[in-house]
Amino acid sequence: MPDEGQGPSRERFLIDSAARLNRVLEPKPLFEEIRDITCQALDVEACSVLLLDTALDAWCFHVAYNRLTDPTEVPPLGREQGLAGWVAKHGEAALVNDARGDNRLRHLLDKKMDFEIRSVMAVPLHRVSKVIGVLEVLNSRRPEGFSREDLGMLEALGNQFSVALANARLYEKLLREKRANELLYRVGLELSRSLRLHELLPLMAELLAEMIEFNAVGIYLHHRQSDTLEWFHGGGYPEGAEEQVRLKVGQGAVGWVAEHREALIIPDVREDKRYLAARPETRSEMSVPLMAEGEVVGVFNLESDRLRAFSQRDLRLLSAFGNQAAIAIQRAWLHNQSIEKRRLEEEVRIARRIQRRLLPAADPAFPGLDIAAFNHPSREVSGDVYDYLEIGPEQLGILIGDVSGKGIPAGIVMATFRASLRAEARNNYAISVILSKVNQLLFESIEETDFVTAVYGVFDQSLRRLTYSNAGHNPPLLLRVSGEHEWLEEGGTLLGAFPQAIYREAFVDMQIGDLLVFYTDGITEALSPEGDMFGTQRLLDVVQSSSRDETARGICSRLLEEVHDFCQKVHMEDDLTAVVLRVNEPQAQEAPADGGYR
Repeated sequence: MPDEGQGPSRERFLIDSAARLNRVLEPKPLFEEIRDITCQALDVEACSVLLLDTALDAWCFHVAYNRLTDPTEVPPLGREQGLAGWVAKHGEAALVNDARGDNRLRHLLDKKMDFEIRSVMAVPLHRVSKVIGVLEVLNSRRPEGFSREDLGMLEALGNQFSVALANARLYEKLLREKRANELLYRVGLELSRSLRLHELLPLMAELLAEMIEFNAVGIYLHHRQSDTLEWFHGGGYPEGAEEQVRLKVGQGAVGWVAEHREALIIPDVREDKRYLAARPETRSEMSVPLMAEGEVVGVFNLESDRLRAFSQRDLRLLSAFGNQAAIAIQRAWLHNQSIEKRRLEEEVRIARRIQRRLLPAADPAFPGLDIAAFNHPSREVSGDVYDYLEIGPEQLGILIGDVSGKGIPAGIVMATFRASLRAEARNNYAISVILSKVNQLLFESIEETDFVTAVYGVFDQSLRRLTYSNAGHNPPLLLRVSGEHEWLEEGGTLLGAFPQAIYREAFVDMQIGDLLVFYTDGITEALSPEGDMFGTQRLLDVVQSSSRDETARGICSRLLEEVHDFCQKVHMEDDLTAVVLRVNEPQAQEAPADGGYR
């Protein structure tokens, strides 16, 4: 130490020590300089530096008895414990030349560190009128111990150290913010390059570990339909833990964060009922919600083996990463939805092309009949079906059907029904037998909630007779050339619901000029803007208004136009299908070049 009587030497030492401190901003070198300057100035055996940890609400050792130490290696002092606690509380320096008689000294800690304290001085370290730490010097090497001049020198050094520590903290904060911005920038770059969550979210957790100390990390995704949080990525948990982690919103700390949309720090999980014990070692936890467009898309969760491990600064950083994670999740979901939508659209287009090939390519040229049909699906794939079957030179099978439901599922059932009926029609002549066997096949192969209504009939040209059976379908309309009409209702129940159902067949003899219209309920149940149904009467009116010279194709076109005008819609809520036939003189009929309406 400079000679006490040499004022200029003391001032010179303080000037030199300030210069030494100004050259150091990193924590470890700075604490080494503080230790060396203090011991040199006051000729002591050791010094200690304690700084306040606001999260722990305690004084933590950064220099303990001359040894640089991590704050976790030496037990901290409570706010008012020990000589340091007394100095900080009163904001005063302390000088003790007989340590054995002072109750403020923690001799148990001294023994643990294998250091016997004989004399001690301590001064508070201030920053903006707040005590941020305590500087202690231990065991003067002079027999008389410490003097008031020594205390004055320690106070002067304490003022310098306070400034140096504040500068170091500011420097550390700037570095930390710079590092955080760099990491967030890297995450942003990765976001622009990739939409793979299984790559992005683990990378975020890895980068976050460079800024926040934690022992376990879990990233959960929110499933809206089930309102659950499901494990997506994690580390530091027991093997197999992720297979058991599926939380309801509101369950545990993670569920609480998702429910309240608030970040959460639990300093001691043993004192908080919200913590679910996934790791026996965990002592503190921090979670933030992942928000995108006002919706919770997941939760970012960190756990530590230390009590009060996480600070508000850590929470702000985790929230920043959480914002990036939410963007990544949202973009990935939207991308996946776009891919899935395109895939489904392509599948629907393929299904529609297949279905169109299942429907007749053109109206048949059958002697004695003018016949036409249309099928307008409410969606890409129709649940309605119509078909023509060549039974023989003078016999034509005519089929119309309607499957419960809409879209692709209904289209699959429709294809099954059509194939079954065609197969049975080749092996059996009796319509009642055909429908009974088709009913049994459908009962065995479709869902319990699915069923089919249909009318199948065979027109015999030589007899001008239609033999038919109605399986729970809308009854076809027969309009006689005389102006009379009837509805063909004979048959049985719907197909696929009752395995032992029996179907009856009937026949009607027709004359030249008679009209027969098969249709599905999409036509008669079509609704107007006022909620009125098109109904069978309007169907009858359209058919009755046709002239003797109007073709079946013309009637189809007019019927379809009338339904659309009535509903004032382009896209209907149900499939529209009809088959129209008029009995003519038995002469050859050419198929339309355009293949007719589909």
